[in-house]
Amino acid sequence: MIIFLCLVLIYIVLQSLYSGYYLMRGGKLTKTTYTKSAEFGHKDKQKFRLLILGDSVAAGVGASSFETSVSGRVALDLAKDRHVIFQSNAKTGLRMADLLNVKAPDEKQDLILMIISSNDLFHFGSISKFKDDVPKVFEKYAPHAAHIIVVGPGRVFDSGAIPFIIKPIYKVQGAKYAVILSANSAKFSNFSYINPLDPPKGIEEVRDWSSVDKFHPGDNGYEFWFNMVKTAL
Repeated sequence: MIIFLCLVLIYIVLQSLYSGYYLMRGGKLTKTTYTKSAEFGHKDKQKFRLLILGDSVAAGVGASSFETSVSGRVALDLAKDRHVIFQSNAKTGLRMADLLNVKAPDEKQDLILMIISSNDLFHFGSISKFKDDVPKVFEKYAPHAAHIIVVGPGRVFDSGAIPFIIKPIYKVQGAKYAVILSANSAKFSNFSYINPLDPPKGIEEVRDWSSVDKFHPGDNGYEFWFNMVKTAL
């Protein structure tokens, strides 16, 4: 029994050091400056307003460049035959309730890409509060875009920095958030919901998807996110 307890203690110490190291690297990544506004495509083509809302994944934390982030990939893909006016109000650490404090756009958008709820899951946020917050957020933004794509929560349980004994809990809890997001998205005709925990048919999960912090997506991970979003564009 003493040996077992010693082994458990050793595991806890080593896992804490391992996770702490990579989460610290993640903290440094979030200080990177990402593209907040830009225009893409030819100005003589159809104008298309794109607004990005959400957390660090929406902001592109972990990507090697704007072009390889999910937001950048979406903007550049849309710009192939449009004049895309890009604006990002994404911010690291945002939870669903925080979007109630983010100013809605003055001009109606053609598309709002809302990547949110990973931080609610990561911090084990209250499911009941999340259930109350989601309809408020959706009702706030629904009139401001022709189409709104909601994506989340992220696959926190796949992150290398997360202790394996917690991963099953994240998987179970993540499904609860997804059900709430799906049910509320279905109430709006201009909403599409994408569940990263159960990717759209034909979208394969990728290996070696994380960035140097083993928590945020790297370029491969953002390609996975983009492929999911593309099914709803």
